[in-house]
Amino acid sequence: MASNSRAFTWVWAFTAAVAFILVCGYRVNNGDQEEHLPYVYALLDPSLYPNDPLVKTQTTEFTVRFYYAHIIAFFGQVFPIEGLVFFLYLLCLTAICAGISVLTKAWTRSTELSRLTPFFLVLFNGFTIGGNTLVDIQLTCTVPAVALGVWSLVYVQQGRPILGGLTAALSGLFQVLVGIQVGLMGLSWIVSDLTAERNVRGKGFLFFLIGFIPGLVPGLVPLLSSLQSDLGPMEAARYAWILFDVRNPHHYLPQVFPSVDFIKSAGLYLFALVLGFRTHKGLVVSRLLPVLSVFLLGALVYTIGFVNFQSHLIGMTQWYKASIWPCLIGFILLVSAVPWPLPWLRMLSKRWVMWTGLGFAVVLLLVAGNSLSLLPERISSRYEWGSRPISARERMHIWIRTHLPKAAVVLPPPDDDAFLCQAQRSTPVSYKAIVHSSGFMLNWYSRFCAVYGLEEMKTGQADPLLSRAVSNYERLRDEEVQSPVPIDYRLLMSTDSADFRQSKENIIHAEPPYYLRPFKPVQNAAE
Repeated sequence: MASNSRAFTWVWAFTAAVAFILVCGYRVNNGDQEEHLPYVYALLDPSLYPNDPLVKTQTTEFTVRFYYAHIIAFFGQVFPIEGLVFFLYLLCLTAICAGISVLTKAWTRSTELSRLTPFFLVLFNGFTIGGNTLVDIQLTCTVPAVALGVWSLVYVQQGRPILGGLTAALSGLFQVLVGIQVGLMGLSWIVSDLTAERNVRGKGFLFFLIGFIPGLVPGLVPLLSSLQSDLGPMEAARYAWILFDVRNPHHYLPQVFPSVDFIKSAGLYLFALVLGFRTHKGLVVSRLLPVLSVFLLGALVYTIGFVNFQSHLIGMTQWYKASIWPCLIGFILLVSAVPWPLPWLRMLSKRWVMWTGLGFAVVLLLVAGNSLSLLPERISSRYEWGSRPISARERMHIWIRTHLPKAAVVLPPPDDDAFLCQAQRSTPVSYKAIVHSSGFMLNWYSRFCAVYGLEEMKTGQADPLLSRAVSNYERLRDEEVQSPVPIDYRLLMSTDSADFRQSKENIIHAEPPYYLRPFKPVQNAAE
């Protein structure tokens, strides 16, 4: 019977995971994966990206994407990358939903609630702070980190601290900040249990550290080593300004976070505390309050130390990413505290309901995977797997990948967040694709400004770098581009610029509104 219960937990979790994808959508080979998948493609084919600064750094130095890229590349030797990435994403999402279900069952003793709660991940996914979500809509390194983090908390809840610590450490191999943060959350639960005299001898705390600290070493030590530098005070200040203020303010600077994020999160915490205290007082005290206290204390230290005292070391912790954990625990307790209609809730215990829901999920998943012929384009564009509509930009990227030499260097528009993944050719610089080390970031900023014809701003000034580059790109002439590597081709999006009209006869390929031509065609022709 117990084995059947566990199997049904995973069936319901898979159904909830499919529901999440159907509502939120799925993306591949673009966005944040510009930092991830080119690394994978280079591991599978070392002849790719020979002149790309990002991939050259990733393949010669340790970065936070190391374990993510090597695991996917290992399986990618057998399976197509897009299909493999979607399968792994669905697997991680199912694991997250199953972990939510197991925690709900442990806290409420209600099988029905444990099957219902994972479906609310769709609603509360964005109740976080600092440009984060509980789950991304594509397989970034954070997704497996969160999946392992949820199960670390499950193991702590089950009284298996060594396994909980080890799982938190494995989470850190994919995203070291997530691993450390969930480790602190798990320890807060253990401390709470100690104060409640549930583990008077305190073995749980020690056992968790036995699993956590050694397991974190393979990811944390080489990362810290790669981040070390001998920068002088001025260079260190400039590096911090580029990383925190220019490139990632939406992740690092609390003063620029949207107010609505704080309002939503505070509302969730408040309702979870008030309603949960009425129905699950012990859980609020031993589970939500410890996690919330650790997060709020860390947020206070982060805000004061980073914003007020400019401590770059504190800033590197990106503490507000930890808001995913009180959000997770809060929404589980909030859903558990709602007085659901019993007859409707009991339907979730019936097998025919479960198998019917699973059947619908599989059918809808297949429909979304064949969206090109089965769904309107407005809807089908949300699901980037299987048979789907291909945008003009992606068609251009595919043409570049299949027709240009692997050693070609292409200059794309600065806001093209899919070029490296889809075209698989080198670029002189990419806005989306970065490595957080000081050497890379300092060089990246200077290179980006030089390539896109921008003036370098002084440290401390506001710099909307991407918007400056986008507005300048179409009027930027080839001779104004200062690239450290020779550029072979340029990708344009406009037929109105003087530069385009001057070189219209040199267009190699067109996927309107995208046009590819040789770089500096007029000068080359004259020579």
